[in-house]
Amino acid sequence: MNNFKKSVTDELEVEISSEKITEIICELLRIVEKICEKENLEYFAYSRLLVYAIHYHKLSPYSWKYNFDIGMVRSDYEKFRKVVKTYERKLNFCVQLHPTYDVTGEYMAHYLYITKEVRLEEEGISVSDKFRLRVAPFDKVPEAEDTRRGFYRGMKRVNKIHRRTIDTRMYLKSSGKSFRKFLKQQLIYGNLDSRRTFAVMNRTAQKYNNTDSHIYQRVIGKRSKPILAEQLFPLQRTSFGNMTVSIPKDPTPWTQPDLRYFDERNKAIQKVDLEILREFDRVCREIGVGYFLCGGTMLGYVRDDGFIPWDDDIDCGMLRKDYKRFLEEADRYIDHERFFLQTRKSDPSIPFLFSKLRRKDTLYVTEYNERRPYHKGICLDIFPFDYVPNDPEERELHYRKAKKQARRHHFMVNRAKGDPPKGENLQSAADYWFRLLGTVHRKLFRSFPLEITQRNYDRFVQQYNSRAKELDLHTVASFVPTYTWADLETLLPYRDTEFEGVPAMVANKPEVFLEMQYGDYKSRPLPHKQLGHDLVEWSVDVKERIHTDADIGEGDHE
Repeated sequence: MNNFKKSVTDELEVEISSEKITEIICELLRIVEKICEKENLEYFAYSRLLVYAIHYHKLSPYSWKYNFDIGMVRSDYEKFRKVVKTYERKLNFCVQLHPTYDVTGEYMAHYLYITKEVRLEEEGISVSDKFRLRVAPFDKVPEAEDTRRGFYRGMKRVNKIHRRTIDTRMYLKSSGKSFRKFLKQQLIYGNLDSRRTFAVMNRTAQKYNNTDSHIYQRVIGKRSKPILAEQLFPLQRTSFGNMTVSIPKDPTPWTQPDLRYFDERNKAIQKVDLEILREFDRVCREIGVGYFLCGGTMLGYVRDDGFIPWDDDIDCGMLRKDYKRFLEEADRYIDHERFFLQTRKSDPSIPFLFSKLRRKDTLYVTEYNERRPYHKGICLDIFPFDYVPNDPEERELHYRKAKKQARRHHFMVNRAKGDPPKGENLQSAADYWFRLLGTVHRKLFRSFPLEITQRNYDRFVQQYNSRAKELDLHTVASFVPTYTWADLETLLPYRDTEFEGVPAMVANKPEVFLEMQYGDYKSRPLPHKQLGHDLVEWSVDVKERIHTDADIGEGDHE
């Protein structure tokens, strides 16, 4: 149903059609357009507003709480900010420059908001709410990767200081922390002038606007995705509601306009996935251990009778005792000419806390792993499941502690990033300085053996396994990359089945398993979310050809 749900009271919700909400947002967009036309400025939709304008030309159903974002390059934004209040009365809207709770106007918000109070009549009930367009500046960021990372760190600091300064009065209520924590926040940030921290934040954001950089990004508040100047300009128009709006020339940083873009690629990769599943199933049966399809693979098995059309990998789970035995004995049975079992022992640089079975002579390169030194073939993920407390509250506490262990591991992983691209153009002394700092930083963190954080994580998540019988535990869980839990009655005994014609094992009660993980697993995501992973390069046979996603976009796939 294309409706928004609006809570009137704790017990009462009314549904408002997305067409009506679209009309209201169009009113706000027209206000911006009139001001921009009068002042010779340009704006563009990005983020969610861009996605819905491109794919649906209206607001499709999703949460009421989201902001609707438009951006301007910094020079246009500053002009817009100076003149926008002079149009308030004439165009019947309000400008919000301060946080919602700040009735005194003392604190400066990160962004500028174009707002309008609207009263709607629905189902015999009068509903009033304030609708907002969030207007944010896009600044240039450094092209040299290490310099850009240094700039991000600086922006993170000034954003944090400004956010804490304007939130000190709300800190105790919003965080639920102790009075000691509240007092500490007040001592550090309570006496700071938010107008000054706002000025420092914006001055820092504009540091590279006078350079030759071709990369634009919102760095005030939460960073947006970066976009190249040649992707942003010249702006184009697309229909939205009963008007047209400005959008970037190439919107791919936020969405892929052609939703068929990934179909051909995914079908090619899925054929290799099935090869890997067949080998994994064969080896498990040779050893005498069980496993079960999980994650998106299990969802596809139940809902789509095979692969989710936009999925491009296989997810399998194993109880820890079977997982350990598989890792110990699989090398004796795997076809090593075609497959590689990737573990902490066989490939020490892997960033993940689980194992993978990869197809040799294939390629599956994402932005995350592009310059990291480990095997990147098309893969099947193998997740170990460990015993956890039966009590929901104890289980939740255990989960939070397990995630803390995982974060410690990923802290080390994410600071041992890949080297910047070879031949990167360093233009200033600052670029060379940040390159030196980045090189030292990466070498330092790469020297740290990841088996230490892996061992600490494994030791923690396995703490209940040896006492499962004593404590009468009947619940197991995997914590990475997402939290998945199930009771043994749902999992065991495994059922033999076929997945796309390949022998496989599934949980005893697949539907119950999916309800525990996804809730309403039968509903499909909106079409613009039905996409696979963003791949830099991929190949089903590197001896034949290596593809990029640009190849498919041009219809050049073999």
